[in-house]
Amino acid sequence: MAEAGFINYYRCPSCSHEWRNLWDSHCDDDCPKCGMRHVSPYRWADPPAPEPLKKLFDPEKATGHQRMVHSFMSFNRWDYWTPHQITNQMASEVGELCDTVNALYGPKPPKPGEEPDEELELGDVYFAVICYANSRGIDLDTALKRSTDKFFRRDKDRFKEQPDEQRP
Repeated sequence: MAEAGFINYYRCPSCSHEWRNLWDSHCDDDCPKCGMRHVSPYRWADPPAPEPLKKLFDPEKATGHQRMVHSFMSFNRWDYWTPHQITNQMASEVGELCDTVNALYGPKPPKPGEEPDEELELGDVYFAVICYANSRGIDLDTALKRSTDKFFRRDKDRFKEQPDEQRP
């Protein structure tokens, strides 16, 4: 799904600083260098189209949950969001999981009539992570293998048994 809007190109008449911003329309902006207000764009362009999904994600190679999410998205004729949109969604879902964990195990009780559902919130986080991986052509099995290899290498001696006198 392409970004909406235009890339507006600006040149400050006061300090000659040039910059560009993505806006929903052709609109004035303030100079980030000198602060001059209401600088009009001298030109604008459509944002570049993202790489086609087919180049990034190969549904034939996908397995398990990645294939399931891709099938769901394809069945509904939905495009994956842009990377920054998906990461914002991931952050939102992690926040909801944090609220649920706080309601279940922390000092903040759930709202009246609200049933905290840890499994559902974790599923929402996982769905968003899979959407990001699919949209970028990342194989999550490979990503997890690389990550655990890193942890095993880095932390192999970190959690060895300590004598009682050295424990906090």
